[in-house]
Amino acid sequence: MRYAQDLGAKVVNDVRQGVTHVVAARDGTEKVSKGKTVPGCAVVRRSWLMECYWTLTRRNVEPHLMAPILKQTTGTGGGLKLLLSGSEEEESSLEDEDEEDDSFLMSEVEKDVAT
Repeated sequence: MRYAQDLGAKVVNDVRQGVTHVVAARDGTEKVSKGKTVPGCAVVRRSWLMECYWTLTRRNVEPHLMAPILKQTTGTGGGLKLLLSGSEEEESSLEDEDEEDDSFLMSEVEKDVAT
């Protein structure tokens, strides 16, 4: 989570419309499955985040994709959001689950869009 925040990402607690990336250690988690259904959301391996962090640039997601990105419809507007699971806010809720969710959901800093 720290790496995403250092790069300017906004960390959110659930997968919803507007989440731009789900960064995950493995496929098959609930958040990864939800991310695959959000138009424009890239479900990527942690290697993408690390590559971005170490180069201090936004890297191509293609080599790191876990699933194809659904096409976004026009006119969605709004800023970009990224959800990182495994954040401190979520740790208490994860303790009750049998299987820990290793996915991270991230977004860029929200930008005001004039309409």
